[in-house]
Amino acid sequence: MLISRTAKFLLSLPAWWLFFFTIKSTLLVSKKPEWLGLYSTPKILFIVISITSCSLFFYFIKKLVIPKCFLTYCENLETRNIVTFLVISIISSLPFLTNGVKVGEDIGGQVKSSLQWINGEVNAPNILSEPRREDLSTNQEKWSLRPPGAAILPTFGMLLGLSLGQSIKLGLLFCSVTGGAGWLIVFKKFNVDKHFIFIAAISLGLKTGTSVSEYATANIILFAFVPWFLLLNFLISERFRKYHNPFSGYLIIAVFLFFLGCFAWIKLSGIIVSGTIGACLFFTLVTNYTSSKKIKFILTFGILGFFFWSPLLLLEKANHSLTGNTADQLYGANDSDIQAPLFGKFWGDSTKGAWLIWSLVAALGYSLPIKSIAHSVRDFGIQFEQFTEWIH
Repeated sequence: MLISRTAKFLLSLPAWWLFFFTIKSTLLVSKKPEWLGLYSTPKILFIVISITSCSLFFYFIKKLVIPKCFLTYCENLETRNIVTFLVISIISSLPFLTNGVKVGEDIGGQVKSSLQWINGEVNAPNILSEPRREDLSTNQEKWSLRPPGAAILPTFGMLLGLSLGQSIKLGLLFCSVTGGAGWLIVFKKFNVDKHFIFIAAISLGLKTGTSVSEYATANIILFAFVPWFLLLNFLISERFRKYHNPFSGYLIIAVFLFFLGCFAWIKLSGIIVSGTIGACLFFTLVTNYTSSKKIKFILTFGILGFFFWSPLLLLEKANHSLTGNTADQLYGANDSDIQAPLFGKFWGDSTKGAWLIWSLVAALGYSLPIKSIAHSVRDFGIQFEQFTEWIH
């Protein structure tokens, strides 16, 4: 019974976590190794006990007979994925609501600018007032070349009278819940198996709790928007199939592409995911036309692409007007090879030319949990002179 296997998988998650944590631990050599020239006595005891415990736990789960009443309860929950997700999100968030919130170094100045705006020190979020380098006794206002999305998120809560920390948590919670619910609806739209959606609802709900404790990047805002734009993608495609009014249809596409382009105002890399959504819309619609009409549609869609790029162009124009520089110039002048010990050699070159295609092929794997294990295997080998000589 599939619901039984799903229940067993969920029950086995703690053991899987311990198993992968143990693997990562075995790839770190002890400072004072006593066994095999690799591990100290406490560490090798931990490894042996952990592996034994995981094996016994997996065997117990395999032999476990799930009570029928529990399976019936799970089946009822599967029909209420959104409710399950919301309940788990609230419960998982409770332990973090009373704690502080961490703000990433990259967006720290932008977050501070939102507080300064609320206090009337600057004219708008993303404009940071800070001491001049030439004269620390006086301040200067400086527009951040980073998109203002990260600075805007805390402002809504502060306008309601909340503190900066509470406002950030409220924004993070809202984005996590909105995005999670959106993805569950997208999964249902794609006719994904209900058991997988049930697991996704639990996973997204648990992730909501930890997401309110740290504000590192504006990715959380993109997470909230992307699934709903995918759903809008479906609605526009269905409208094109159902109604044959080219003017209104192309007008809707133009507006849709413009708002997709506005992702650049949230995070510059958001233009990649928004471009992917726009490409999905294009390939979905182009199949509706015969060969004779495809050329006309392709040309029209290409012209409408101006609306997609216009927000980015406006952002760069604002950057240049306020700072005399653009984000493209800022990041283009950055020499990533200086940070080779952190990111590896030729990291910058891998984002240019033909190497970009290779990077895109590897991108999916790089986003998976196996990435950390792969890096740990590399780091484990680097600790040995023979391995270092071999890879060089």
